[in-house]
Amino acid sequence: MDQSGATEWSVFTDPDVGLLVRFPLRTPTGALVDRAFDPVPAWRLHLASDDGAVYVEAMLLRDLTPRVEYLRHLPYLLERFSPDAVSRPTATRSARTRSAGLPRRRTAGAPH
Repeated sequence: MDQSGATEWSVFTDPDVGLLVRFPLRTPTGALVDRAFDPVPAWRLHLASDDGAVYVEAMLLRDLTPRVEYLRHLPYLLERFSPDAVSRPTATRSARTRSAGLPRRRTAGAPH
């Protein structure tokens, strides 16, 4: 999203997880961006706007492999968004794991 279209931006950061997300408080159409954060039982950040311009979901999976979580969550995603809107999991690495030289892998399978 082009930052010039929004007047106010917010930052969510969690150094323990190694995440920093900058997001608009409103989309260019004026829709509010809702932020939900649940650190327990599973770390989860969810950002969404009613107009669909913003949708971000980040999760930290403890004692559960990303593939198992993806397969468990896939039926809900397909029903909620449609098969064409859900991507296959892809490996990602946070800046923290790169800088520490750790081989940790995370996957993301989210609506796009």
